[in-house]
Amino acid sequence: MGDGKQPMKPPNIDHDEQRSYCLFFHDAEARRDLGACIVDVSGSDAMIEWLAYPNMHNQEDGPWISAAIREAWSQGCNPGGSVMAGRMSEATPEWLRQLEHNRLYSDAEMLALDQSQRASEPRDDEMVRDRSV
Repeated sequence: MGDGKQPMKPPNIDHDEQRSYCLFFHDAEARRDLGACIVDVSGSDAMIEWLAYPNMHNQEDGPWISAAIREAWSQGCNPGGSVMAGRMSEATPEWLRQLEHNRLYSDAEMLALDQSQRASEPRDDEMVRDRSV
């Protein structure tokens, strides 16, 4: 390479791996949340992103997150703005894992879902009382 940069070594990505990401969108100028969506991406999607942007800062997670943002655009559930991404896992709350994928949930919908879930969870004092019975 004539620019003095060493060629980047491709990350170790399994092309058949599938991951789900929850993306939260925010408009900093308007100071408001724009909603959230859940999308699924493959290792092949992530590798395509790495090939397009081989110098991205985070070589391990960056290609996956970039692929998730691109997938949200292609599915019509990315309203723009800044993005916070989180990989879905077994530790993700069940109610969030069960949401429909490739759909933009408004900020109000996400807040209502979260509050509804919190209201249905036992409080610490109820759990203590239940254990003492």
